[in-house]
Amino acid sequence: MQLNHLLIGCLSIVLTSVAKDLGIISTVLEIKERSLLEVIQERLSTLQQDGSLHQHQQEIQKRAVASIERPQAVPGLGQVTTPYVKRYDPSITVQEDLKDHKGRIFARKGETYNPLKDTPFGQPLLFIDGDDERQIGLALTHPGKTVLVKGAPLKLARQYQKPFYFDQGGRLVHKLGITEVPARVSQKDQELVIEFIGLGNKEASQ
Repeated sequence: MQLNHLLIGCLSIVLTSVAKDLGIISTVLEIKERSLLEVIQERLSTLQQDGSLHQHQQEIQKRAVASIERPQAVPGLGQVTTPYVKRYDPSITVQEDLKDHKGRIFARKGETYNPLKDTPFGQPLLFIDGDDERQIGLALTHPGKTVLVKGAPLKLARQYQKPFYFDQGGRLVHKLGITEVPARVSQKDQELVIEFIGLGNKEASQ
């Protein structure tokens, strides 16, 4: 019995000694990723120190003003050479119940709904190339709204004292299937009538 106690005591001493000798195997380092804000602040500080921050700000302002004065032209549109007319049915298949501002359902899921039934189209729209003088001349006599697909709307508005709008990204012309200008869009009954207006050959008229 005494021998067993002695062996257990010796084993305990050895294990304790080994445990104490292990120590720290390696250094644990904290991993810290730089935040995006720190990177931006550092970049701005560098620009400010070398004097290029002010120049950088001016360039941004110039680009912003330029994009407002002359938005990016809608690509892929031609000029009407032969006049023609087509109709556009704005009806849609309702994906979920549509409700008015009072919560009343006016179109149920699965039904075909024509928005012109409840909301009129309003003034006719004339889509034009704002860099074509002949199309601008047409717009000046147009009783509705003029929408540019190319050109400088603010410059034209200042020059002619008439509002000129711009189809940003070509959303309207793409939705309506307009591939040529000038094109006039108006409502008849519950459809839209799109008139493609021929102005002849541009080069021949110059």
